[in-house]
Amino acid sequence: MTQDAQGPGRQFRQIACVATLPKTPSGKLQRFMLRNQEAGALLE
Repeated sequence: MTQDAQGPGRQFRQIACVATLPKTPSGKLQRFMLRNQEAGALLE
């Protein structure tokens, strides 16, 4: 899709590949853990 068709709010910011995704015991994704990992990587 083109940028014009999606609009400014629907664009990818960044894509980072990780080996495993942090999940809760019920299987939900722990997004705050991914944000914390990203923040830690930016500080290094």
